[in-house]
Amino acid sequence: AQTAFRSLMSEMGVVIAPRLMTPADTLGFSGFQFSAEVGVTKINANQSYWNGVAGVDPANPTAARPDSYLTTLGGFVRKGLWLPLPAFEFGAGALSVLGSSMYAVQGYAKLALQEGFHGWWLPSLAVRGSASQLLGTNQVDLTVWGLDVVISKAFGIAGTSRLEPYLGANVLFIDASSNALDATPGCDAFAAQQNTSAMTTGSQCAASQLGTNNDTLANFSFPEQSVITRYRWSGGFKLKMSVLFLVAEYDNVLAGKRRESKQPEGAKDQSGSQQSFSFSAGFDF
Repeated sequence: AQTAFRSLMSEMGVVIAPRLMTPADTLGFSGFQFSAEVGVTKINANQSYWNGVAGVDPANPTAARPDSYLTTLGGFVRKGLWLPLPAFEFGAGALSVLGSSMYAVQGYAKLALQEGFHGWWLPSLAVRGSASQLLGTNQVDLTVWGLDVVISKAFGIAGTSRLEPYLGANVLFIDASSNALDATPGCDAFAAQQNTSAMTTGSQCAASQLGTNNDTLANFSFPEQSVITRYRWSGGFKLKMSVLFLVAEYDNVLAGKRRESKQPEGAKDQSGSQQSFSFSAGFDF
């Protein structure tokens, strides 16, 4: 069970992890950007650690499975700054995991180490730190930290627009902890204690529970685990036309392998490789 929890949190962490969606160049200390973003991220839906999703029958988990892709929709604002360092950029926003009550708030800070010399062969280079916090659920506390290195090169098109392909290497640190979970969600402890409608068709309540609150004994939480590490490669481009822009990005996240280190022979991250496709559009001025 601890291995399943670690693997599930690993894949969910990739879903809400901040994506690059920008080249290495910053917006400049007077620049602003407002954007809407949509992304789809692959999950390994046939694995048993996704059995807890609503719609999967515990008695026959192969009959119906979750969708293989989770979709997120978000909005972001980015601002170039001179402080605390030249060529600095900050961004913040939020995204919703469609089909659920969950959403995430995100923020990042980027420092361009070399930018603006587009007449040279040398590409732009930047480093970025980011964070994402999952909200909308009381079952887990999930935070994702990211560290990126980004290179890009800008090209003018007919003197009216600019194309900036970019590549990025990223490491994700996924910190997940369990809150109280109900091992028998189909049994209502209050109804069982009142001896009313607890024993309905498909109920998980045992006959011996009627008139008692014994179902509360099924509440549990997973032991604390160490941070999960995942590695991601990114590639995309930004097309800017006057104040309008469009960004498309592809991400490939390597399968998880790291074992939990806080316990002897701790749970191993058995998450599979994941891919995501993201698109962003908005105003950049």
